Amino acid sequence: MKALIPVLVGILSLSSIRPATAGLPPHEDISIGSLPAESVTATLRKTLSPQGRFVVLPAGGTVRIFDTPDKIETARRVLQEMQNAPSIVSFAINVRTGMRQVTRQSPQQGPVDYEIPVPQTYGAPQIVGQTGGRVIVTPGMPGNFTTRHVNPGDRVYVNPGYVTGGYTTGTEMRVTNTSTEGGVNRKYTGSTVFPRPAAVTVSAAVPDPQGLHDWAVKNGAVPVGEPAWASAGTELAVTPEHAGDGLLLNLMPQIVLAGPVGQPPRRIPVKVCAASVLTKPGAPATLEGFPGADPEFYRLFFGVKESTDDTSTMITVAAATEYMTQGSVK
Repeated sequence: MKALIPVLVGILSLSSIRPATAGLPPHEDISIGSLPAESVTATLRKTLSPQGRFVVLPAGGTVRIFDTPDKIETARRVLQEMQNAPSIVSFAINVRTGMRQVTRQSPQQGPVDYEIPVPQTYGAPQIVGQTGGRVIVTPGMPGNFTTRHVNPGDRVYVNPGYVTGGYTTGTEMRVTNTSTEGGVNRKYTGSTVFPRPAAVTVSAAVPDPQGLHDWAVKNGAVPVGEPAWASAGTELAVTPEHAGDGLLLNLMPQIVLAGPVGQPPRRIPVKVCAASVLTKPGAPATLEGFPGADPEFYRLFFGVKESTDDTSTMITVAAATEYMTQGSVK
């Protein structure tokens, strides 16, 4: 009888907890953008009711809240105010140009993802008849199958080899792997007070201003009658913007021309290559080059020589938001 007492106490304890959670309304997901999870947690602990619960979902840029409707609405307002608080956005943009595809073949087997049946034994040949003084023989049937494993999507070649003493020998499998390698990386960093744009210099003076001029005319950045340029610089303009599940960085390549004495420089946006990248805390975003860009653009705008028709470009963008009253996002 005594052994049942702890069990009964446990059941009574659980039953006393259930009403506190069973009465909660259905959950609601509220956007937190690029707010740091620790700041969201500290704020909601002060905002929600004692029985309220929440789960921060940073991958989706949201927080899931379980509470009464009025408390959820209060939490929504407080989180929105936090996102609108003064903040500093810092960013890093890596541009790797001149990357090439490399294809390799390997006889090794891959992981257990895709199976190829391979016979290990063959039955004895069978005499099935005779015609014209010649014996008709059928080859032995394969058996004792095992499997080889390769990566999904890989091109596989199987050579069944030859039969010796009833066992197959010489069986080989070749796996073709293609990857993008090499290239030269260039890094550009900067910061701005949200939501102001910031410009980072790519090249103070490009090596071929006339070539850049002709490319700009051909791609509609300047009119056909644009006078020739004796010199030109290039930069990337970065404008941050709130997104429902992160921070959006708008990237605009710009050509910089010196203005008349005492006048500010002239900036020409290259809209055909503009890009918008959604970033999340601790998760850099990638682009397969700027939209509308060709190898000539990378040679002229970035001043690189390794960009050719048979190479590719990869752009990686990371951003962090530091809220002046809420701490920082890492």
